[in-house]
Amino acid sequence: MLRKVAFSDLVISAGMQRSGSTLLFNILKQLFGLRSPTTITAGYIRDYAQLGAADLFIIKTHTLPVLLRLRARQIFYTYRDVRTAMVSQNRKFGGKPDLGFVSYCINQYLIAKRYGTLLIKYEDLIEDPLIWIERIAGCLKMQVDAGWVWEHVNNTEIPKSGDGYSKETLFHPNHATGTTDGEWRAVLEQNLQNEICDRFGWWLDECNYPRT
Repeated sequence: MLRKVAFSDLVISAGMQRSGSTLLFNILKQLFGLRSPTTITAGYIRDYAQLGAADLFIIKTHTLPVLLRLRARQIFYTYRDVRTAMVSQNRKFGGKPDLGFVSYCINQYLIAKRYGTLLIKYEDLIEDPLIWIERIAGCLKMQVDAGWVWEHVNNTEIPKSGDGYSKETLFHPNHATGTTDGEWRAVLEQNLQNEICDRFGWWLDECNYPRT
């Protein structure tokens, strides 16, 4: 991938699964689209082989390997209460909730905390997207109409059926699962809740999420 990017700019839209990283990806696309002289290629990391050459690459990923994060000009990262993210992930894609998912997500969070340009809490992004669009734009040294950007992102069409995801927006059919904050209390087994609290209570405290 890095050979294809060559000397082009590389901006990473990263985040925990089900934490708004696709929303972030579309915000970045809208922001950079305002720079008309810049040619942009954007997509999911697994599709990089099909991406064309451009002045700027915007790549979405859930993982930040060392070469990618060192090459990127800027890394934007979304995170969410990992228990809520896990419930949403399993509701959308199947599987059984386990501690491995939590450990993976928090490890990537720590990498993003060290190398990222801006970490964005999902709950804050959803509550006030305009503030976060302005903060993202500030990191990019842009002055924008955040309301205009949000209107265009918010009106992005999400597929209602089909396989896979849109290669343009990266939204899956019926992308949102409707998982609510605190729903994990009723969904996750108590033993798993206790393990998460025992091993990662420090992270819950750091991010201002309740332990129980």
